[in-house]
Amino acid sequence: MSEDAFETLAVHAGAEPDEITGAVAPPIYQTSTYAQDGVNRPRRGYDYARSANPTRERLERAVAALERGTHGIAFASGSAATAAIAQLAASGEEIVVGDDVYGGTYRYLERVHRPSGAAEARFVDLSVDPDHLWEQLTTRTRLVWFESPSNPLLKLTDIAEAAGTIRDRAEQSRGRCSSSTTRLPHRRSRTRSRSAPMWSSTPRRNTSGATPTRSSGSL
Repeated sequence: MSEDAFETLAVHAGAEPDEITGAVAPPIYQTSTYAQDGVNRPRRGYDYARSANPTRERLERAVAALERGTHGIAFASGSAATAAIAQLAASGEEIVVGDDVYGGTYRYLERVHRPSGAAEARFVDLSVDPDHLWEQLTTRTRLVWFESPSNPLLKLTDIAEAAGTIRDRAEQSRGRCSSSTTRLPHRRSRTRSRSAPMWSSTPRRNTSGATPTRSSGSL
């Protein structure tokens, strides 16, 4: 794993010279399909952009490097990332969720995930202290989900302390931690460096009304 400074990674991670031409400014691949050498014989694994795209892969490598993680996974929306992470918790298990989360997360867990027969979400205040969090964890807890700062009340949860509590409790079960940030600058949050196994970052809507592409995931 690279030991380059954050400033260096912010400039160079995922921006290696183009593998084909050596161009120092890598091209942006906007194609939706790729030529194949035969039926079901894609070149270097590329068949459709929805399954693989060189530009997206660069973003994922950059996110993983910045977070000192192993892998980065980019999604087309925050909702897609939410759905994928929630699937880690199966029927009969539970997700302990901070009581102040983005409305879209709450609606997905309550109106889609739970009715489908998947894990139950239980909403509690996770910003109090590690002892309170410990008391909320059970043998059914598969995932702990919180935002720091939260939306809209800006509650703060110490990510390192929360991850440590979950890790200690996981020795008795198998819980995982997922933290999310939409308001705190990336370098200030640095979720992975604070020991959370998983994180989600969703850029805020800009003043022009256009919604930036959202990315999530370092495992």
